[in-house]
Amino acid sequence: MGAGLNWHRLFGLMLTDYFEGSGYTVELEMDLSAKRQMLDVVVVRAAEGARLERASDGFEALAKHNLLTYKSLRESLTEWSLDELVGHYVNYRKKLGVRIVAPGDVRLFAVTTRHPEGLGRRFELENVKPGVYNLKYGAHVIRIIVLPGVREETRNALWELFSAEPMRMRHGIDEYKFHMQDLSTAIDELFEQYELEGLNMPYTVEQYYKYYVLKHLHKIPPKEILQHLKPADRLAGLKPADRLAGLKPADRLAGLKPEQVEKWLKAQKKVKRTCRKR
Repeated sequence: MGAGLNWHRLFGLMLTDYFEGSGYTVELEMDLSAKRQMLDVVVVRAAEGARLERASDGFEALAKHNLLTYKSLRESLTEWSLDELVGHYVNYRKKLGVRIVAPGDVRLFAVTTRHPEGLGRRFELENVKPGVYNLKYGAHVIRIIVLPGVREETRNALWELFSAEPMRMRHGIDEYKFHMQDLSTAIDELFEQYELEGLNMPYTVEQYYKYYVLKHLHKIPPKEILQHLKPADRLAGLKPADRLAGLKPADRLAGLKPEQVEKWLKAQKKVKRTCRKR
């Protein structure tokens, strides 16, 4: 159970980063009753006119209140999962006030790493787009997002991180852009979770960080980069002429002994005499 809880927390943290600055707020594991019935994620429109730039598939039309249940790669999205989600919907409206939160203010989402084969046999899954379905469930229409099935596009990078398919995960890691830098360490947990599940990761953590730094290096002012380099590393690979470019004569000579300068001058005079004779 512990591994499952880690997956859910990590999924919630990434959604927190995903919605940062969009006008939506995210709350994880909301307690909806005295009996500790935890809803995985709640996404609330906190500002009028809130919108997502290049929304991930399935998130194109968010409501004011969006309740999400999440199933990782070892969990199944079942009819019981949907019963729980509807139960959370009821408790959520009770908690905030049924007169304050109208039915049309709430959307229900089920995000799953595994395709819900059992649900597909019992209910009609209306295919909205690859990996995205609508399921009519009583009085509700639940948006189901099957993570490995979404299109491989930059806007779906978040979904690909949790797809459990190595090449899709690599694309997601390459393309996802963090909005909250202090949450970028969630990638560490993601690697750890996949390793616990026995999946072959497309990167090691060290390879990822090297890739991430190189990808974003152009955003860092050169002066700041140079502060972290030793003098020898700054000069490595430069030709002598490049090292001396821009230096004043006095700076070029600084540190040399007089006899070294005299020796060099004599050598230059000798070279000039030889050239004249030719």
